[in-house]
Amino acid sequence: MKLARRLLLSLVAFLVAIPLLVVLAQDVQVYPRAFDRGSGNFREPLPADVESFWLPQADGCRAEVWRLAPPGVNRWMLIIHGNGDTLEDFYQHQESFEALGWGSYSLDYRGFGRADCWPKDAAIYRDADNFVAEARRREGEGAQMVLVGYSLGSGIASHAALAAPGLPLALVSPYSSIPDVVLDNPILRPLASFLWSEFPTKDRIAKLGARPLFIAATPGDLVVPYSHAERLRALVGAETPLEFVTTQSAHHGRVIFDAIPHIAAWAEKLR
Repeated sequence: MKLARRLLLSLVAFLVAIPLLVVLAQDVQVYPRAFDRGSGNFREPLPADVESFWLPQADGCRAEVWRLAPPGVNRWMLIIHGNGDTLEDFYQHQESFEALGWGSYSLDYRGFGRADCWPKDAAIYRDADNFVAEARRREGEGAQMVLVGYSLGSGIASHAALAAPGLPLALVSPYSSIPDVVLDNPILRPLASFLWSEFPTKDRIAKLGARPLFIAATPGDLVVPYSHAERLRALVGAETPLEFVTTQSAHHGRVIFDAIPHIAAWAEKLR
């Protein structure tokens, strides 16, 4: 009897501990690159055509930005990357936009790459707002700009867009919200109510007004299901001009590569 009771208690403890561990470890899932800060392969010196600068914040933390400026160009992609990336990783996409005639600004999350502090949702929202404001300040009123959010960055970019009236928004592999991604996973579904990161893209889509919106996704995405992009498309207001592109990308990480030419072509039509 005592052995059976001990086994039962051990089983209950195990069943309670595993979900608790998953909930407490959600920062590992949302901000994985913050855990290898300082151990990355950042090139030194930085690429010769990159201007690096820091966004100072009132809390003393800093977020790094890379500006890639082709000569004679005054149109810009403002890029917010995914949670598995850093500025170093996304530099190749800045180069891709450059080859298509676009300059770019790219933001690293606090705690990623060389940036200070630990990433927290509210602070990252502030960083993104400051990122857009600083790019606009630097380039002036005549510059054409498009805000681009990829994967995790799509939820952050959709938030920053609301603080930047009229700024066109491009979302690549977007999700409706972090809890919705978890709800789509039958194993993790019971934990959705315990998440502290939400990034509810779905709550912002209908508030974009008349600004142009671009969405790209692939049915081959096993990280952010294609159905999330379809849900967002259904929420777009009638006054928001939408271009929806279904890529044939083989997997989540490939979508941004395939989407960039479509983003550039779409943005060209906005001039």
